[in-house]
Amino acid sequence: MKAVVIPDRRGENASVGVVILIVLAVSLCVLSVYQWTDQRRLISMVETERRSKLELHTSIQEKEQTAKRYSEEITRLESDRKDLDASVTTNKVEVGRLKAELKKAEFEVAKATQQAAAYKKAFDEANESIKQQNDAVKAQNESYKKLVGERNEFAAKVNKAIEEQNKSTTAYNELVDQIKNERAAATAAQEKK
Repeated sequence: MKAVVIPDRRGENASVGVVILIVLAVSLCVLSVYQWTDQRRLISMVETERRSKLELHTSIQEKEQTAKRYSEEITRLESDRKDLDASVTTNKVEVGRLKAELKKAEFEVAKATQQAAAYKKAFDEANESIKQQNDAVKAQNESYKKLVGERNEFAAKVNKAIEEQNKSTTAYNELVDQIKNERAAATAAQEKK
């Protein structure tokens, strides 16, 4: 009888197993490299976002300080305006009082001609005082107009600064939303893997 020789397949199975192990090892290496590069990219994005957030925070603080200074300046200008208004009111009262004196002086001049010279002198002095006060009122009115113009320019600057701050805040919020969306997309992509 002849002996039947059964071919040894262990050698073939072993080489197939080695190939599978090599393929799995290479795949694991590729996956590790991919995860490492993806992690570096995400770390870079986080660092960029952190720097951007810090810059935006600094900008916001500067804008708030500027707005505070503007607010204090507006308060000071309003106080000055109130003082000028009080001066104008006082001057109007004084002008009214002087006009009353003038009328009284004119009446007395008509009534008493023998005292004309004395009353004429008082009348001239009253007129001079009124002229000086009118000049002072004119000067104060010019100052008031100038002050109001400066206040309006200042208020426009404050409004512009606030508008710029609002634009910065809107841009920051859009950037945060974009990063959230990118992170969600990255998380979804990792979950699919």
